[in-house]
Order: sequence, then C-alpha cells, then structure tokens
Amino acid sequence: MMQHVLRDEHHRTFFIPGENKIDVLINRLVQAAFFNLFVVACLGLLLRSYPFFSIPFFYKNVLHGHSHFAFGGWVMPVLMALILRNFPELKNAIAYKHWRNIAFLFLISAYGMLLFFPVQGYDVVSIIFSTISVLAGFYLAIVIWKNLRNKPKSASHHFLIWGLVYLCLSAIGPFATGPLIVFGYQGEPVYYNAIYFYLHFQYNGWFLFAVLAVLYRILERQKISTNGRVVFLLMNFSCVPAFALSLLWNKPSIVFNYVGGIAAFIQIVAALFLVKYYILLQWKTQVNKRLLTIAVAAFVLKV
Repeated sequence: MMQHVLRDEHHRTFFIPGENKIDVLINRLVQAAFFNLFVVACLGLLLRSYPFFSIPFFYKNVLHGHSHFAFGGWVMPVLMALILRNFPELKNAIAYKHWRNIAFLFLISAYGMLLFFPVQGYDVVSIIFSTISVLAGFYLAIVIWKNLRNKPKSASHHFLIWGLVYLCLSAIGPFATGPLIVFGYQGEPVYYNAIYFYLHFQYNGWFLFAVLAVLYRILERQKISTNGRVVFLLMNFSCVPAFALSLLWNKPSIVFNYVGGIAAFIQIVAALFLVKYYILLQWKTQVNKRLLTIAVAAFVLKV
C-alpha cells in the first residue's frame, strides 16, 4: 500500500500533461534565448575590443561564431516561443515531440556553431552544425505547413506561412557558398551575393514576417479592423525585389536601383498601413506598449 502511494506521488510530481509540457518548453525557450542573447552581447563586446587589446583569437572565425549563434541561439528560439504562445491552434494540434525535436535541433546546432566556428572557421564540424540549423528550419516549416494548408487563414497565418517560405528560400545562400569556395569564387562578388541572399531572406523575410504574424495575431484577438491582407500583399510583393538593394555595392545595372527603389517605396506604404492600426491596440501594461512602440518605430526607421 505504501509503495503504491509513493508511486502515485512520483507520477504526480514528474508526469506533466501534454499541454503543460509545451508551456514548460515555451518558458525554457525564452530563458535559453535571453541567456544566449547575453552570450551574443559578450561576444560582440569581445569583437569590438579587438582593435584595442592584444587578444589572441582569429577575428573572422569569432565573427562567424557570433553571427551564427545570434541567429540560432537567440532569434530562432524566441521566435519559436512567440509562435507557440500566440498560435494556440498550432501549439495544440502539432504533437509535442515535434516542438521538442525542433527546439533541441536549433539549440544544439547553435551551441555547436558557437564552439566550433571560433576554433576552426568554416570547416567540417562547424558546417555540420550549421546544416543541422537549416534542417531544423525545414522541419519547422513542414510541420506548420502541413497543419495549416487546408484551414481558413487570417492575415497572421499568411505572414507566418510566407515567413517560413523565406526561411527555406534563404538556405540557398549557405548551400551555394560551399561550391563557390570549391570553384575558387571566395572573395568574389558572387560569393558575397550568396551570403547577402541568405541574410536578406532571413532579416526581411523570415524574421520580419514571423514578427508581423505575431503582431497581427494580437490585432486579430482585439478584433481591430487591420487591412492585414493589404499589408501582407505589399510586404510579400516587395520582399523578393528588395534583394536588389543588397546587390548595389558591386555596381550592377541601373535596373537594380529602380527595382530596389520601387520595393523600398512599397514597404513604406505597408509600414504606414501598419502604424495606422497599431495605434489602436489596447495594452494591459505600459511596459508592453512602450517596448513594442520602440520596435515598430525602429521598423519604420529601417524602411
């Protein structure tokens, strides 16, 4: 009898129902993301101090480790936590094991890149870990797409789906750099264009669209008429041609200037629509309002 009671106590203590496990995972992702942000800041400080102190490290290798860890260790976990917290229909419909696996792959690849890029630069082990990060992104895109493909979609869903499309599209950049190095194009414009392709569709595709998905989900919950589809169409239409702005450094044809300029103008129009409805949001705390207002203002200034 006593053993039976102890077993029951054990299960009550250590068994977590499925929904609670996901909530715990969300909290762990947020905690890990902010700890990793602190590590990213420390690495940034180290890199900034390089001209002033005789620190024995190879600058470019640490720079690669810093940027890859920032993406995989800070941005990806916090975006995943935001998606889980704001899209309960995904959180509850997709099996916990998938969320756990994706989170594990993102974090293990991030720490692998943090360790091996500074030590060896672009070499076998660091490339393996960066490839794991890309595959984790594909994994995330597949499970969300399979869940949403046959369901009615709001503006927030469209932003999320296309953000994941751009996440997958961005992988062309890092996958292209290996062959370019092999064929002797490292340091050539085409090599840097491949890197900027990755960065553009990460920053202006996946990161931006994921954050806008969360923002429009908040607007939808408050039943604010948002013209969200208009903003989505404008941002989506401009995302691919805006890559032309990342090519201007190597003085291409003037056509690229016009294409990039038109894309930037379309983004300005989308930003104005966004601000128009953002100011209607109701906030529980002034801290939340101020933080997001700073973020929206930064986005508008960027555009």
